[in-house]
Amino acid sequence: MTVDTSVMRKFNMSYVRRVGALEDSFLGSGLPYGTARILYEIGLGAESVQDLRTRLGGLDSGYVSRMLRTLESKGYVAMDRDPSDGRRRLVALTEDGLKQWDD
Repeated sequence: MTVDTSVMRKFNMSYVRRVGALEDSFLGSGLPYGTARILYEIGLGAESVQDLRTRLGGLDSGYVSRMLRTLESKGYVAMDRDPSDGRRRLVALTEDGLKQWDD
C-alpha cells in the first residue's frame, strides 16, 4: 500500500498558517513553532540531539542545532557532550527552560 503524504502535508501547512503557528511567537510562547516544539520534546524526555531528530521525523541536524542554539542563548536548555560517546550531544532543560515548558 502506497501512502501519498502530499495531501496531508498540504493540509498541515494550511492549518499551521491558519492558526499562526509560523509566527514569531507560537501561541504566545515567545518562540517560533519549531523551537517551541524542540523545547516541548526535551521536556517530554528527549535526552540527546539524536532523540530529538528521531522524535521529530529525522529533521536535518543543522536545523535542530540552530533551534537548540536559540534555546541555549535564551537560557532554556543546557547542552553537553555525552561522557560515554563524545560524538553525541546531550540536552536538558534548565530551571528557566522548565518554567517555559510548564507555561
